[in-house]
Amino acid sequence: MSKPLKSSDAPEGTSLLLECYLTGIPYPTVSWYKDGVCIDNDPEYAITLGNNSGEPCTLKIRRLDRNKHAGVYSIKATNPGGEVTSSATVNVIG
Repeated sequence: MSKPLKSSDAPEGTSLLLECYLTGIPYPTVSWYKDGVCIDNDPEYAITLGNNSGEPCTLKIRRLDRNKHAGVYSIKATNPGGEVTSSATVNVIG
């Protein structure tokens, strides 16, 4: 993991983008979690996967809601060489 997630404070009603830069051969498979629960298929979030050419893996929350989106977000990247994780806290200010 060349650049881990960073914790953020953001106002309710705005959008938030979490970014993580990964490298690996082969490029890792990625999963995102909120408070330990996988959110890969949750329509609340827009996920992009990144690549070895410098594109980040991103998780976008389109409209922050303090009751739904505050918490600890994690990304887990896995390839045959192993597994890495990064976590960040999102505080929604309302």
